[in-house]
Amino acid sequence: MKSEKELFEKAEKIYHQYSESRYPKAIAAFRELLGNYPENIEGWTMMATMQSCINDFDGALASMDEAIKLEPNEAWIWDQKSLYYHQIAQLNYADSKFTDPETNTAVEINSFADETTFLKEYIDCCDKQLALMPEDHFKRGDILEKKGELYKKLKLFEPAINAYKEAIDFHRKFGEKSFINPVEFCYLMIGKIHEENDEYDLAISAFESAYDEEKSEILLTHLGRAYQENGDSINAQKCYDQFMTIVEEKFAINHESAYLLQMISALKAQNKIQEAIEKLKTLGAKATGGRRLPEILQQEMNELMAMSSKD
Repeated sequence: MKSEKELFEKAEKIYHQYSESRYPKAIAAFRELLGNYPENIEGWTMMATMQSCINDFDGALASMDEAIKLEPNEAWIWDQKSLYYHQIAQLNYADSKFTDPETNTAVEINSFADETTFLKEYIDCCDKQLALMPEDHFKRGDILEKKGELYKKLKLFEPAINAYKEAIDFHRKFGEKSFINPVEFCYLMIGKIHEENDEYDLAISAFESAYDEEKSEILLTHLGRAYQENGDSINAQKCYDQFMTIVEEKFAINHESAYLLQMISALKAQNKIQEAIEKLKTLGAKATGGRRLPEILQQEMNELMAMSSKD
């Protein structure tokens, strides 16, 4: 029988080949290694990588569980397992099956009884990651935000808010500046949760905190909508007017279609359909964007005209 080192090197060599055909060959080689030397942790984790590459998430998770049995408190193993949960979370779930949104093909996964079971197991994995990492670990904030997202999907709103609040505390204490302000994002998500539960005073407070962080004009539309739903038409109009002024100025500078579409969306939210139609007629020809822009603008016009006919 070949030694553990010989079998591992054989599997590792296939693992590092730059060809999709390597996946089944590498898996077979790692199975040979692990059949003889089942305590080879790296073998389990590398086989899991190959299994995930062919969408065998049942196999990948089972392989990671074998590695975890050998080293239950090894942080990098839990990080790798979390990666597969993340990949599964990108799939659509309906009618008791997972589907790849890009190819619209089914992905067979039998490790979970349903989506709820999957989401709860993903949260458990996040909790294990958090327990094993230092308080100031740079990934901690992202994992807390992921917990908030997962709890929100489960409609467990209080734990979701608590996770986002914990993420805010982390980012304030240890976070670094990035392209997206994570504190702003967390307050935005808290506001959306309150909004979903018709808690508009709390939603307004969260959206205001988000705006105080970054002064991003799109937050004004969230504030405007929350004020509107809360029966405060005066403050709602102030938010929308401020938003329109900022976005109109930006559109005048570079004519980016994104700003025009934001204006149309804000006007629709205020039920100002005729004003939105005129805005699209006036500025649509000036807008710049990709090849599909004319089609997108026409779709917007068709929708506005349909809304107008119902009034």
